[in-house]
Amino acid sequence: MDFAYEWLKLALAGMMVMVELLGVNDSSGLVLNYAKTVGIPDYHHVQEVKNTEVAEFNPPIKSIALPTTIPYLDDNFSYPVVDARSAVVVDMNSGAVLYEKNIDERRAMASTTKLMTAIVVLDNLKTEQIVTVDYEDTLIEPMKMYLTAGERISVDSLMKALLIPSYNDAALVLARAAGEGEIDKFVEMMNQKALVMGLKNTHFANSHGLDAPEHYSSARDMALIARYALNFDYIADIVATDKTMVYSESGNAYNLSTTNELFDSYLDVRGVKTGFTDEAGQVLITRAYNDEGQDILCVVMNSPDRFQESKSLIDWTFRVYYWD
Repeated sequence: MDFAYEWLKLALAGMMVMVELLGVNDSSGLVLNYAKTVGIPDYHHVQEVKNTEVAEFNPPIKSIALPTTIPYLDDNFSYPVVDARSAVVVDMNSGAVLYEKNIDERRAMASTTKLMTAIVVLDNLKTEQIVTVDYEDTLIEPMKMYLTAGERISVDSLMKALLIPSYNDAALVLARAAGEGEIDKFVEMMNQKALVMGLKNTHFANSHGLDAPEHYSSARDMALIARYALNFDYIADIVATDKTMVYSESGNAYNLSTTNELFDSYLDVRGVKTGFTDEAGQVLITRAYNDEGQDILCVVMNSPDRFQESKSLIDWTFRVYYWD
């Protein structure tokens, strides 16, 4: 029971952080009163947990402004046909769910995992840091940069390789560096971050997203992860890039090209992340803007055609919703 209470204190400490981000006055007092009401022993220690254990998982992201409007539906509309096993469309400004299908069902999420990898890396490493490639991290297949053991390369270059072409060896090198040489430690940090963020249907077993037992998320949770990640201008800029080139310290050049075909569509797409494995099927998270500048986040999981279904959902959303 003591262990359960300790985890609950950590979750409440995370709640303090999230409420603060929303600009609520006396966020700590509100959470402490709740902890006292539900009978948590030593509830006043929640503040101490926030200042110590949770502090390292609280990155300097830009403030989230409280929304002034929530999109509303046209009176005459019909729902789109979506064959993806799970899907959700979220308004980026308010967080309002605009479309949903099985959004809390747990599913393999493939390389969309890498959004959480990027978040936790930024919690623990500076982008200008230079890290050394371990031989074990070069062995992973498929989708890799073909880094060589002993090669020295910047975190910035690895982050671009992680999020643009979705290279798995970059995910391992970053995880080992941020986990102080221990990839398992980094994965535990990912799970602690998920707890602090209040993700109810997410658990990580690795940093790259290849199929593994106990590696899953949901459409709702992946939308929350993506929306959180996009508050880092650094991440938002990378995922909105379709191609670039990076170099290692030894001068090796790597051409990086996106796997997101929607960059070549008529939509105003600004990323975010693709994913595919046998278990996950086709997965895609997309940020798109309309002509008035409103932006939405679309998630499809285990889709028969992730790009076409995402286009259909984005078109439908901007056609039937209005922003005042």
